[in-house]
Amino acid sequence: VVRALCPVDDGIWIATDNGIDFYSMADGLFHHAMTKDPKNGTKPLKGRFNHIVRNLKGVFAVSNDGKMYRCVGNDRCFTPVNQHGIPCNAVTTYRDDMLAATGPRGVCLLADDGETVIDHLPLTMVTTSLVNIYYSKNKNILYVGYGIGYKSLAFRIENNRIKPSDEPVPNGLMATTDHGSKFAYLPNA
Repeated sequence: VVRALCPVDDGIWIATDNGIDFYSMADGLFHHAMTKDPKNGTKPLKGRFNHIVRNLKGVFAVSNDGKMYRCVGNDRCFTPVNQHGIPCNAVTTYRDDMLAATGPRGVCLLADDGETVIDHLPLTMVTTSLVNIYYSKNKNILYVGYGIGYKSLAFRIENNRIKPSDEPVPNGLMATTDHGSKFAYLPNA
């Protein structure tokens, strides 16, 4: 099952239930992503991946077990990101270079490397495989949704600090996006 897509200049990264694949525009083929193994060099990156995004420092993917990985360059090899004990279930870009992530221990604002924690708002959060996070540039709001039957949340980021927001957000939020100067969301009906 395809969980997320991330277009890049030379292809498309695809987060799936069986790891991460890369569709190459150059050769028209799918290539399975690898991860670095200290003992054996590289090995296939396996497991369910729910989110994949790109910023100026690389491609970042979040696995179903709360781990974040980063791929830099063209080797299609992902390495684990030092998360400082803060698991992530979803990740999005914030502005053009930073990242925002959510997990069972709250919401984080991360530097462009995905490792440096700029701010962490500790909260007890729901953990589902349907969790999604999106930063709306148009509204300057960070949205977190969990799917059917769950309350959705909204946060403001001011001076690189995450704060709860009074912004109305529908329960069961499944997807959000900016469209031109407007904003749209897909609640579960």
